[in-house]
Amino acid sequence: MNIRQRLWPKLALLGVAIVAISGLSSCGGSASAPAPNAAIAGAVVDGRVSGATLTLYSDQAMTVQVGSGTTDAAGAFNITLTVATAPDPVYIKAVGGTDIDTGMPAPTMLFVGNTTGANALATFNITPLTNDVFTRVANGSALTTAQTNAQAAFGLAANTGANGLYEDPSLAGNAGLPAAVFKKLTAGTVGGTVAAGTYKMFAIIASESDIGVTAIANTAALTGGANFVSGNIVVAANGDITGTAGANFITGKVAGSSVVLNIVDNVGAPTTLTRVVGNLGLNGSMSGNFSDLTGLPGAPVMKKGLFVGSLIPAAGINAAGLATFVSNFYTPGVGTGTMNIVARDIFSGAAIPRVNWGQADVTAVNVGAGTVTMSNMTMRQDAGSVAGGVNAFTFAAGTYVFSGAVPTNLLVFEYTIAGAKLYIVTSVGLRRGIYFVVPTVPGTIQAIGESYMSKQNSVAPNPFALGITADITVGSIHAGMPGATRATALTQGLTPQVAGPMTLPGALTGGTMGNGYLNAPTELMVFQGSMLAMKMDANNNFAENSLTGAVDDHLRLVEFFESGAMQGEEIQGGTIPGPVTLRDFPSTFVGFVHDQASAVTPSFSGTLNFLARTVYASNYASFATAYTTGTLTITAPAGAAGTATLVATPAGGAVATSTLTVDVPAAGAPGVYHMSGALTGGGYIDITWPIGGTKALYMISSAVNGVVSEVGEAYMTR
Repeated sequence: MNIRQRLWPKLALLGVAIVAISGLSSCGGSASAPAPNAAIAGAVVDGRVSGATLTLYSDQAMTVQVGSGTTDAAGAFNITLTVATAPDPVYIKAVGGTDIDTGMPAPTMLFVGNTTGANALATFNITPLTNDVFTRVANGSALTTAQTNAQAAFGLAANTGANGLYEDPSLAGNAGLPAAVFKKLTAGTVGGTVAAGTYKMFAIIASESDIGVTAIANTAALTGGANFVSGNIVVAANGDITGTAGANFITGKVAGSSVVLNIVDNVGAPTTLTRVVGNLGLNGSMSGNFSDLTGLPGAPVMKKGLFVGSLIPAAGINAAGLATFVSNFYTPGVGTGTMNIVARDIFSGAAIPRVNWGQADVTAVNVGAGTVTMSNMTMRQDAGSVAGGVNAFTFAAGTYVFSGAVPTNLLVFEYTIAGAKLYIVTSVGLRRGIYFVVPTVPGTIQAIGESYMSKQNSVAPNPFALGITADITVGSIHAGMPGATRATALTQGLTPQVAGPMTLPGALTGGTMGNGYLNAPTELMVFQGSMLAMKMDANNNFAENSLTGAVDDHLRLVEFFESGAMQGEEIQGGTIPGPVTLRDFPSTFVGFVHDQASAVTPSFSGTLNFLARTVYASNYASFATAYTTGTLTITAPAGAAGTATLVATPAGGAVATSTLTVDVPAAGAPGVYHMSGALTGGGYIDITWPIGGTKALYMISSAVNGVVSEVGEAYMTR
């Protein structure tokens, strides 16, 4: 069997790394292969992706490796197979590397396909479409079912042939495939990573400290003031990060499609610490949260914030290629660039937090001029537990943010409304951004929140469907868990709970699925593509909570993934004795939505990158080192408890391996794994993860029957 590898152009047409393995020959229906340890030489046509690591596996869990290779500066590589017979199916993973057309980090891409039989492939292209097939298989679907469902989702007729699911989108004969590829990319769920190298880091940040204090007169003030930060970092081969931001020092870690950064004013004796954690997407895009601690090492004061950012290779990028990608990503034009938008207040002072939702068109992108044009938009706003009126926003300016001559992959849209300005910030390739509301008087920021955007015509991973009945499972962590017993904290949310089933009506008010809302008997539910917002506030004051009475005012925002996984945060209304404003202590939750009519039982086996960070703790004295990175290898339960192996290294600590038990999901609560066990070195851990999501919840206790010391979130990505 002769294997030839190609990584095709990304930006000129697709914006994705496409790996092709061609020349798989078959004889009598079975593929032959080189003898063990035979070397397979190849080249990347036109040298489009350099530094990508390619790994071939014989199993879906990707635990049995049968070959590997790395593309060089020209895109060439050598793969050595360690088996004599080609596996069927074959599984391939392409990680890291630089897309030569753009100079940007290439996305992580996965592949599963047949090497023998009626569906045998002659050429193996790794694209966002094969990534979609892999995701469906990894979440429990049979390969043929996954292929059929992917074909339907992307409007394709077959696996192979012109415009086939497994074909090369860069060829003229497959002119319909690029649109299918971007339908996948614009869903905002394709993760990326950054390979070893030196990068410029840019971010726009929003902190609760900005409310009523920070003035923003225009986009230039936002992108050139204190809310725009930059730095320089070096990523080592093992993912370790070092760098500087102004007079501050940076350390951290890249773990798959997630990143954590510690930014301190003094390495040996810091008095301030900024902890940054978030997701990595296409082209080095970043989005997530940060915490600021001041007053170290005594009694620190913590402030919270949001950020969107971009990592740009210091060696330079191809701005024209990046411009082509961004234009293709949005497909500018009225109707073709329509974005679903949902926004949720997080920091809004004493004002009632609101949900807003609507749509707007991206009509033009000009990276060279640093401009992006968007239509006016009408956004509906909640009025408590019901949908309220609409507000008309007038588009003022769209900025493709540059720092000097470097395009940062950040976009800022400026809108005006009577007496105020709205700024929406997004990083191309991710759904989650941030927004600022700045009234003309007094001219300072009055509200900050999350803004989620995805293309209306993307293959939106929304597991709900009109008219179906879905099982819903959720788990959560909150500030009340540290100090409680493990048994109490489990019952308070960490053990997956059945929150459904729920049946949607045949139609939603204000539109169909992806652009509509439902005023349930007590709760407003807004469905916007791959996002869902829920608002409970019957008397429209956000002043009550379940801890002090029978009324539970809350605001939740959820993002969905292809498997049916969901994740997000909930803020509660009112205060508790202290006084404590509950909005300042959000509950993080994960969950899963499963159609009762589906025959697919969600399951997962494999290895995930693991990055855990503390959210709430009984003692913050050790917060400076309160993050852990490593891997989590899951063997799915099948009628009995499964197992999980956690290989983890705390910041500044030593690696340790712990064996956990995976519980069988309860009836009516599919899709969420609860894993628990003793930690090597002391303590006990619980992890709750929705299959296919990028986040899990975790809890550390002193022992199996001990007291909880901390709870947090773990980023878990392929």
